[in-house]
Amino acid sequence: MQLIHMQVYSKDSSAPRGVSVWVETRDPAQARQIATQALATEGWTLTQIDSNTETTADDYFRPCPSQQAFLRAQTAGVSWRFDDE
Repeated sequence: MQLIHMQVYSKDSSAPRGVSVWVETRDPAQARQIATQALATEGWTLTQIDSNTETTADDYFRPCPSQQAFLRAQTAGVSWRFDDE
């Protein structure tokens, strides 16, 4: 699975927001494409990609919002969580 951190904005707000996106693929380029399309569907526009790394279940040692997003991505293929939530 790939974990991508990016900056996005919506037409409703001029301030960018940080978001972490989990994508069920090992291909970083494919992960960027899937993440960008999924967020665009919800009205978000990519401004910058900060990181794109591989992640596994072992990276989440206790229940937390990031672990929940990881588990959702295993089922749905993609999941995200905004930094300020």
